[in-house]
Amino acid sequence: MLNVRNIIIGILICFISISTLTAQDESDKSLFELKKSINEVLEKTKTPGVGVVMIKGDSTVWVGGLGKADVENNIDVNESTIFRVGSISKLIVSCAILKLQEEGKLSLKDKIRDIIPEIEFENPWEDSNPVRIEHLLDHTSGWSYWHI
Repeated sequence: MLNVRNIIIGILICFISISTLTAQDESDKSLFELKKSINEVLEKTKTPGVGVVMIKGDSTVWVGGLGKADVENNIDVNESTIFRVGSISKLIVSCAILKLQEEGKLSLKDKIRDIIPEIEFENPWEDSNPVRIEHLLDHTSGWSYWHI
């Protein structure tokens, strides 16, 4: 099973790989070299495997996996391998939210009820303390895991 450290390494590999690929053409040779580089990092960090989705603009460049999904049973990672991402998804969502704020498309102070009114939730303090984006990002919204 992958631990959080290995998941973070995998995500960093993907970010590094994307910048490497976009800096060169998407020829078979460059993709081969990219896969080789990712495998070297996996080996160096003792990370069993990683799933990769690489996108440039509106196009998918490559979807696949490298390494092992299950080392004991010698099962390779592929495009359908499911990884437990745990709390690392918060990092990705937070970065996306901050990017949207940087672009002026939203603010951390925006009320959730104004942005997505179709999500029904009970907030007895709505008038004085509405749930805002910033609350969802730091777990102070008061929502349980199973609320929605």
